[in-house]
Amino acid sequence: MASTEELDEQIEAAEEAGDTAKLLEIVTQCTPYGTREDDDWADTTEASLDAVYRLAKSGKATSGMSVIFAALDAWKGNEAIVEVALGCIVSLSKSYSTEEEKEVDVALLWSMMKPFPGESTIQEQACLAIEGLALASEKCKAALLKVDNVESLLAAAKENITNERNKAYPGRAAEALGVSVPP
Repeated sequence: MASTEELDEQIEAAEEAGDTAKLLEIVTQCTPYGTREDDDWADTTEASLDAVYRLAKSGKATSGMSVIFAALDAWKGNEAIVEVALGCIVSLSKSYSTEEEKEVDVALLWSMMKPFPGESTIQEQACLAIEGLALASEKCKAALLKVDNVESLLAAAKENITNERNKAYPGRAAEALGVSVPP
């Protein structure tokens, strides 16, 4: 297995080449280290996810949702990784393939909001990811609705979001799910 230093070099080359598959391979290599408190692996994971995010935002990455969800689950205690993984999910949801549905646990998105109530960006990105996946797939929408207290979770997110303009995100997620957010 490559060291974090070697992987960091590969990240830059892969991003320059638009090689999403290589970046996702690096994310996969980093995922087992999510349960350890190792800053080198966390930094490499974050860097590889950042590169995937940039490619996804530019339309050059269109798949990899299962890898991103696995990393999100493994690194769920790392605020920076959670934030960028959620951003990846938001961007990738625009091209989400129903073939990937069996591989992702969309309910995980709800659990990412709870440990970081004071992190507005995580609340925002989670709401946007929920909205994107609910709009992308009826199966995802149904899975997202299986969680208890959906409306309360969205209301809590709205309260935790500090940017007034972005307070609309929980409402957008609610609309995509067909529920309402209490005022």
